[in-house]
Amino acid sequence: MTKKNSDENKFNWNEYVVVSNYAPMEFRPNENVYIVGMEKVNNDKLAKKYNTSTGKWIYTIEFDDGSDVTIPEEYLEKYEENTPNNA
Repeated sequence: MTKKNSDENKFNWNEYVVVSNYAPMEFRPNENVYIVGMEKVNNDKLAKKYNTSTGKWIYTIEFDDGSDVTIPEEYLEKYEENTPNNA
């Protein structure tokens, strides 16, 4: 599937991704997680709550211990099997 415009989300439900190493500590940087929810930020109140911009995406991610958190898209990266924390 090709990305057609910036309105489309970068990740899909149930996709395995990595929290980027520059994410704030409360998001547990470098952990592998699953996408369990997603929402496009459509108002200033939601943007402020998640420290992101209107029009961006936020994702609910689930950790291996079963806990979850909602995180802005800019703190997530595609999972790659050959990265150091996945070897």
